[in-house]
Amino acid sequence: MAKFVNRASYIIILLCLNYIIGCSSSITFLPDDLPTATVGKPYYIEVQIKGGAPVASLTWEALPVNNGFFVETIEKEGFGEKNFLKVYGTPIEPVNTKITLYGFTYGTSSSGEEFKKTYLIKVKKAN
Repeated sequence: MAKFVNRASYIIILLCLNYIIGCSSSITFLPDDLPTATVGKPYYIEVQIKGGAPVASLTWEALPVNNGFFVETIEKEGFGEKNFLKVYGTPIEPVNTKITLYGFTYGTSSSGEEFKKTYLIKVKKAN
């Protein structure tokens, strides 16, 4: 009976670890932070969404609206069509801008994973 309890304990621990590891977020964003922008100067940076399955859906929001920033996906061979994107534009006002990415990945052996990433672009006055 004691051997059964010990084996059952190990099995329960392994199942719990598998659940914790399997349910933790594996999605990362590179770079983690975006560089500073300058009013009136073109801005361009590429962002990669890594980990998990390919991105199935991606939307974005920039606040304040109409400060000159845009987001578009970039197709790169061998990757999901929404796993790379570019943040670009020419800032109009010296106001910090939040770019928020929302989306989810395709499901594989488990359901897809939702994500949300907010970047803060510091916008400075031109010299």
